[in-house]
Amino acid sequence: MNLSPQLARTIKAFRTLGFVGLWVHGVPGVIAGVLLIFGGFRGGGAETANPGTLPGVAAAWIGWVLILAGFGWNFFYIRWAKQLQGGQRPSRAQTLTQLKIGIGISLGGQVSALLASFAIVGTLAQRALFRTQGAIVADPSRFVEPIDLFTVQASLLIILAHFLGLLISLWLLDGVTRPRED
Repeated sequence: MNLSPQLARTIKAFRTLGFVGLWVHGVPGVIAGVLLIFGGFRGGGAETANPGTLPGVAAAWIGWVLILAGFGWNFFYIRWAKQLQGGQRPSRAQTLTQLKIGIGISLGGQVSALLASFAIVGTLAQRALFRTQGAIVADPSRFVEPIDLFTVQASLLIILAHFLGLLISLWLLDGVTRPRED
């Protein structure tokens, strides 16, 4: 089958960046999931001490679920490359729609993880600033513990994964919308 040079580049970009996207979402996603399990679902009274903790952890989990969606969307990019190579190619408008969905997944995940980061860091700052000054009378739920930072680290990994996923989608969008070379 005779493909134009631009279409061949687009197919190669979808395939290559689809595989890169699998790693970009997979590695930080696994690490963030483990960190959220350890940092977000631990026992104790610290979670009830501040109303910002639960929404922050919930927003982090939403961002993590959107990492799974982004991971799946990268499989879609690889499959889309095969469809572009086949006889019944999807239209340019269909391709643009699919890229916009990928961009939406990445932006939604970033917003969710940013909200999680703000809520969690605000909670930790409040605990650090307003703790009591006596070791004997101190409430243990008021201390910032190392495990509290796991959720912050998970949120940062989620932001990183979605940012890189957004770059991949934008790069593909640029390749699809670039004027044809004749």
